Amino acid sequence: MDTPDRTGDPRRDLKSSDDTVKVLAAQEAARRRDPSLIPQLIDLLSDDELYVRLNAHMALGVLSNQKQFGYFYLDPAKKRAEAIRRYREWFEATGGVDPPAGTAGTAPPTP
Repeated sequence: MDTPDRTGDPRRDLKSSDDTVKVLAAQEAARRRDPSLIPQLIDLLSDDELYVRLNAHMALGVLSNQKQFGYFYLDPAKKRAEAIRRYREWFEATGGVDPPAGTAGTAPPTP
């Protein structure tokens, strides 16, 4: 599907005023698996349009190794805000890249 406002650049399209463009951009962000797009996807979790929220959450699932943080796109705004806060904290702590399983908190081996 192509829309006149779509640029093909998810970084720009995630900021579009067109809901369809934002949905397509969220899907493209998931395909690209680019953690630098995570903050914009987190912002879309509070979008007025539920399909934008759903697609942003699905893209975040791909990019975050299926972290949910209690988010559900149909929840009331206040409950969604709590989960969004947890997403932001996770991103600030990890940059969107979690350490491999079993390595969190361990020092690298010394040569």
